Amino acid sequence: MSAEAITKEYLELHEGIIKLQKEWTESLKEEECIESNQQLNNEAPLIPQLSFSGTLEPYKSHIFQLTNYLKTVQPELTTSIEKLEADWAEDLHKKWFQEAVVVNEFYFVEFAKEHSLPEWLPFFIAENALRPYLRMAAKAFQPQLEKSKAKSCCPACGEPPRLAVVGKKGKKEMVCPRCHYSWNEKKVSCAHCGTDQHEQFIILKPENQEMEQIHACQSCKGYIKVIDIRKTFKKQEPEILDLKSIYLDYIAQEEGFGLSEEKAH
Repeated sequence: MSAEAITKEYLELHEGIIKLQKEWTESLKEEECIESNQQLNNEAPLIPQLSFSGTLEPYKSHIFQLTNYLKTVQPELTTSIEKLEADWAEDLHKKWFQEAVVVNEFYFVEFAKEHSLPEWLPFFIAENALRPYLRMAAKAFQPQLEKSKAKSCCPACGEPPRLAVVGKKGKKEMVCPRCHYSWNEKKVSCAHCGTDQHEQFIILKPENQEMEQIHACQSCKGYIKVIDIRKTFKKQEPEILDLKSIYLDYIAQEEGFGLSEEKAH
């Protein structure tokens, strides 16, 4: 299996989006976006519990900057995007924000059907416009997140675990491509079901890829991708590491991982 599982154009598309997201994240201010003194349950992902204040106008701005970018780099989407823009209701961004935070893909699929749009497009726009808020919140609530007891997901945004890196100290650190929160994980343990029984844990090593592995659990059939970044010269964003290692997902799924036990048999 070749590591070249994504096209150069697709990678460049996401690199452009990441550049926009960095600009948006830097412009967001915690005190203007998140209500203070909130009661939070540390056994559940933190960000979906937060109350975001204000008009969410920055989020609306993100959406339309992103649609303009997509029209530029993928002209074939212009007709669909212009239809979305023409149908846009005044406070629709508030609904999109609410549904994107909890990853309600069903809502966005139904929205796409109702407005005759490509099924994937509304959620893609809503999610990528949202990520600066997630990253800002994950950074702002770092002390609370260090005490989190949320399991089998990113403690910050609730994303299922799928990516880990091995840094200079040789420790395995889970990292979320969605909100960029990172947390320590035992080298031999399942990020999905928590088992640390060695006999249930296997490592898949793709041929000619010394720095990339799949850590899979025979108990729950979950897996994560593990990238050793100790010898890399340039730091890459978690979502780029995730994209570039997508061939590992194919390998894991071909081996029956990433499926429920019932479907895997």
